[in-house]
Amino acid sequence: MAINLPKTINSKLAALAVVLGVIALFVGNPMKNNAKVNLYEISQKIEESKSKVSPETLAEWIIAQKADFALVDLRDEKQFNEYHITQAENIQLQKLIKSNLPKTQKIILYSDNDGFVSAQAWFLLISKNYNNVYVLDGGLDKWKKNVLFPSLSATANSEEKAKFEKMKEVCKFFGGMALGVDSTNSGASVAGMPKLTAPAGGGAAPKSGKPKKEGC
Repeated sequence: MAINLPKTINSKLAALAVVLGVIALFVGNPMKNNAKVNLYEISQKIEESKSKVSPETLAEWIIAQKADFALVDLRDEKQFNEYHITQAENIQLQKLIKSNLPKTQKIILYSDNDGFVSAQAWFLLISKNYNNVYVLDGGLDKWKKNVLFPSLSATANSEEKAKFEKMKEVCKFFGGMALGVDSTNSGASVAGMPKLTAPAGGGAAPKSGKPKKEGC
């Protein structure tokens, strides 16, 4: 029987919760632990969009040097070392459960896009009684589009223009570049990805002083 995978992160998370819940009914907890998973609470979080953080919000938190969240890059080490978001820690999915991430902080997960890897990681942590787990909306792809290389439509209204002016300053902080009006090219191919100025491996932002930029 063919299965059509859902396209949005909310529907992916909801589908995953249901699938793993059904598996647990027949073969026991697939996480091999005693964590109690409340599928109703999980579905409510998903439906209310409480499981996502926008790229713009994450950028604001990093610039403000907020220290109440952990940012997890789920990609492989090679991809991570080529580029990652400031403060990110590289933890692949298979190592997530044993990573000792703090339960007292918000945890934000991301991969290349809003795909199934982030959804799996989200559910794994929820099943281990982590209560503040979020997925970066649109993943790294949307981070590049909205934060590193923002563009403006020729038909943009005043509110959209004001937001674009703000993002022009934000993208500079992260080593990106505003692409102007109605750019149809990929920001990464036009300007090149920002070079990392911090050692690969990320880590928390400094508690004092101005945090380092990703590029020059």
